[in-house]
Amino acid sequence: MALQPRRAFLFSLLAISGTTLFACRAPDARIRAPGEARLENTAPADPRTPYVLAFLVSGSASAELDPGERRSIQEAHLANIRRLGSEGKLVIAGPFGEPHLDPDLRGIFVFDTPDLATARTWTNTDPAVQAGVLGMELVLFRSPSPLRLALELDRAEEAELAKSGRVPELGERVRGYAMLLGRDARATERALAGLREEARVVFEGEFVGSPRGAYLAVLDAADPAEAADMLAPADAELGAHDLTSWWTMKSLAGLAARPR
Repeated sequence: MALQPRRAFLFSLLAISGTTLFACRAPDARIRAPGEARLENTAPADPRTPYVLAFLVSGSASAELDPGERRSIQEAHLANIRRLGSEGKLVIAGPFGEPHLDPDLRGIFVFDTPDLATARTWTNTDPAVQAGVLGMELVLFRSPSPLRLALELDRAEEAELAKSGRVPELGERVRGYAMLLGRDARATERALAGLREEARVVFEGEFVGSPRGAYLAVLDAADPAEAADMLAPADAELGAHDLTSWWTMKSLAGLAARPR
């Protein structure tokens, strides 16, 4: 998929979802003696919701297509994103900006499922994947952030803009953020405590078995340089990490102020 310019990939990249999560507590399976009072399971519930995050990477067929083919695949790719969003399967999406960690990395999707096989089925409906223009690296992503509220924030922004009677260009509704990939999940989570209190952590979560890192956090910073300044007081605790530029809807920043 050719991104000319790269922000063209800022597909009406709505953070899209509308599903409700139902959580249940595991039953107390301990065998009790007759007449013994039942003891409630006092183990704290895991506050993290499981999703599948996909790293979009360049496919092997990218260089083999002419401009017309690329444009056609791009349009079909965006249409498929909108469909996945409208069906409540796609929660968040956005492309990497410059500078970024790996020239083959294109962007991320966050799918509203905890099942890798289900997410793979959804990614395989993408015309860019089918054409070999894009590949998807899928990983389980456990997040305490209220990701399903992203669409609500986007719709609220749309409604506010509609009051002016003018339809804004897509470029007016997107912005750059900084994405952090930490090597040590617990250290990264602790190091973000101050920024979390300041509502500067847009969303965050832990990977299960990704070679890209152990913990991901999107920060309310315009670029990696600003994020590095924000992180400086906690740099020693943070440990090894990478910062990269990432783009999506401006409204997503509202997640930072929502209770976790």
